[in-house]
Amino acid sequence: MTLSVLLVDDHAMFRSGVRAELDRAAGDSMQVVGDVGTVGEAVAAIGRLRPGGVLLVEEHDLFPVTVTADGAYGAAWSVFAGAMEAAGVAPTWIRGVPAALERLGLADVTTDVDVPFFSAGSPEAEFWRLTWLQAADRVVAAGAPRSVVDAGIEALAQPGTWFYGPAMVAVSGRRR
Repeated sequence: MTLSVLLVDDHAMFRSGVRAELDRAAGDSMQVVGDVGTVGEAVAAIGRLRPGGVLLVEEHDLFPVTVTADGAYGAAWSVFAGAMEAAGVAPTWIRGVPAALERLGLADVTTDVDVPFFSAGSPEAEFWRLTWLQAADRVVAAGAPRSVVDAGIEALAQPGTWFYGPAMVAVSGRRR
């Protein structure tokens, strides 16, 4: 049986790369039936999945950092999350996806959560440091104090410090 796959990601280049890799590696066991850039487009495209096809949605959720982060790192996450919300981004929207997939009639809805725990100076810390550097001006424009943003960026480079990062939440459901 060929598994039908609908790719959902807001980065077209990423979707293109994943599609090419799946086409190359999966052979006849998997067919990419489409790719879309928003959750709304994914919901509308569920009908393109064959019976038995799987919809997989992955997104970060900030719960590990909002619950555990303290000091400069925690303060920086707080202002970054506030700036995300002010820009119309819901940093916890993935929490509603399992129930939404069930309401849409998908079966076998499951979730998986990966929570990174990383040290300052690690590749994960560098990813977030660079992300925050790139977003710093927008976060400050949204009302965050520059000193809070800068202290959070500096914390990610402090040797001997460990941090929880945002969880990557995967939700999948199978078309009946």
